[in-house]
Amino acid sequence: MFACGSPSEEVQEDVAEMIDQNSLYGVIDYQFPVLTPAARQQIDEWTVFSDFEDEARKINGTTLSVLKTTTERLLTHTDSLTSKFPDTLNTLAISTRLILVKTRSHVLKQELKRDRMDSIKIQNDIRELNAAVKNFIYRLNEEFRKNAIDMQLQENEKNELEKQQRFLDSVFKAEIKDNEN
Repeated sequence: MFACGSPSEEVQEDVAEMIDQNSLYGVIDYQFPVLTPAARQQIDEWTVFSDFEDEARKINGTTLSVLKTTTERLLTHTDSLTSKFPDTLNTLAISTRLILVKTRSHVLKQELKRDRMDSIKIQNDIRELNAAVKNFIYRLNEEFRKNAIDMQLQENEKNELEKQQRFLDSVFKAEIKDNEN
């Protein structure tokens, strides 16, 4: 009559203890999207972004101990990104994607703090965090692309108005000259 410690509980504990602390998690050669030159130029002024970008890259291909510290730093950087948001990027689309990155980072952190870590869950959490960071970077690029198009349209409109004004001025001058003759 052994009521304490059923065999199934012992197996679960053994599985939790069998997580190799030296195993690598994430995708070893994972590549995030590259910021466009226009985006990179403006983002470089947002200094905390480069720190965020570095930590996001470190999430992949690391051991559990490195993953824990990197996740902590990533959360710190997402907090800084949120508090130091440039006005030009303060759009709903970008801020919601940053919130998603922060949420995915918290989920990974929670899994890493569990007594019984699940390596499959950790891998899934890293994959979801990678997707969130990727979408965030895509959205930044898209915002700068959209801003460049808007600026080009404004420049074209300005040039067209100046062209029309020059034409009207020349017509006006021609009428004055005709009236003088």
